[in-house]
Amino acid sequence: MSEVEKKPCAIAPFECQHDVDDWPGSPQLTSGHLAVSNRSWRTQWPQIDLSPCNKCNLCLLYCPDAAIVKNADGFPQIDGDWCKGCGICAVECPKQCVRMIDEEQRIAR
Repeated sequence: MSEVEKKPCAIAPFECQHDVDDWPGSPQLTSGHLAVSNRSWRTQWPQIDLSPCNKCNLCLLYCPDAAIVKNADGFPQIDGDWCKGCGICAVECPKQCVRMIDEEQRIAR
C-alpha cells in the first residue's frame, strides 16, 4: 500500500500511518494461547484432590489459559508452565476438589 493510500487509524485523536502488518508480533499463538510461560508471576497454585473428582472437566473448560489437561485416567492435571494461579478452577469445581495454596507453600514441599 502506498503512502497515499494509507488511511489513519480509527482511534482518535491519533493519526498513525501504519498497516496492521507493520505492528509487532503478538505474544499469543494463533490458537489464542500465550507463547510464553505464565508461571513467573503466579502467587497461588491449584492443588487438586482427586478422590472426590467425578471427571466433569469443568475446571478444564473454565481455565482461561488451558493450563488444565486430562491425564491418561481422565483426571485433571495442572500444566505448571501455563497456570497463572487465577483460581477460577477452584471456584467452578462442583466437588470442591481444587483449593488454592500459596506458591511458596507448594515450592517448600
